[in-house]
Amino acid sequence: DGYEIIGESTINFLHHENDIIAAKLECHSLRSALEGIKSFENKFCGGRDENDRMPYLLEFEIDISSCSIEIEDDGIKAIATELFSLTERNDINYRVRELIVPGMSISQYGLDAITSILINSWHRCEVLSLSYNYLTNKGIEKLSNALQHNFFDVCKNDVFKPINKPTSSGLKTLKLENVGMNYVGIEHLRNSFNCNDAMQSLNELYLGDNDFFGGNNANHGVRQIKLLLRENPNIHTLSLFATNLGDDALSSLAYDFQSRRSLHLGRNNITCKGVAILGKIILNSSTLQNLKLNGNPVGDNSDGWFSFTESLKENSSLKYLDLTNCKIEDDGAISLAKNISINTSLEQVILRGNYGIGEAG
Repeated sequence: DGYEIIGESTINFLHHENDIIAAKLECHSLRSALEGIKSFENKFCGGRDENDRMPYLLEFEIDISSCSIEIEDDGIKAIATELFSLTERNDINYRVRELIVPGMSISQYGLDAITSILINSWHRCEVLSLSYNYLTNKGIEKLSNALQHNFFDVCKNDVFKPINKPTSSGLKTLKLENVGMNYVGIEHLRNSFNCNDAMQSLNELYLGDNDFFGGNNANHGVRQIKLLLRENPNIHTLSLFATNLGDDALSSLAYDFQSRRSLHLGRNNITCKGVAILGKIILNSSTLQNLKLNGNPVGDNSDGWFSFTESLKENSSLKYLDLTNCKIEDDGAISLAKNISINTSLEQVILRGNYGIGEAG
């Protein structure tokens, strides 16, 4: 256990047991990522242990979110190549438990490398973050195909099998915010999830900043999100911020939202009509703990707002409520304060940016 600094890369050694060696690489440049992988290899593949055994599995968590320069398609290809070469040089398995590469200018062409990492990784990836890369629907289709086969259960070092295989129930967190997809991309993801039982373990899905509901997409977007949630009931955290949700789509998805634990619906042009629907979701939910509504013009001069605040006094699950920049004024703040004083579960309410709240509020 411990950590080591390799150039601009930090290697945190997580554990070393049962022939499985795990480490987390926090990389600040592409070069440091490659050096980190090589250093990890040199440290543990240079010789055998007291029982004349090579490590069976090198398990990585690779986080490139801190890179100051975007690694782009060629960078992720270099990482994929280095991981594959590691297995060939040492006749050993690798597993990428977490792959975090947001905002690195990776396109659908760089996704070939990511799919290679996923398919050749021994046992399933659990956390995959590709947000803020322009993947498009075509790229999501490639990714979905790879996720269907993200389980390489072939032993490279059959003589030295591990005492215990690494445990993994499948992908748990998937982040695809602002990747240039629409409802077609959701359909690709659904196909992937339905073809792989391991995808039923998905708990957290982040899809914000993609246009699922704008213009002519609204009905298609509602249908695909509704099917996705019903086919994957274990998704408890859902982010759909800035997806052009609006009041009507919110109304259509209300039933499927109320069984979630965490909802991020910020910047979706939800108005007084929509906030009344949210009140019903809160009233009917026994699981919802976190609700983000920041940047929606809900206002407070309507029956919808007052029914929303009334629902808070009846709810016993909600802990966090974000109402930043929601155009709330004094009357709305007074109604909110009255009802949350009765609520027994709320721990934090965010009201930043509601400049209409004066002394009375």
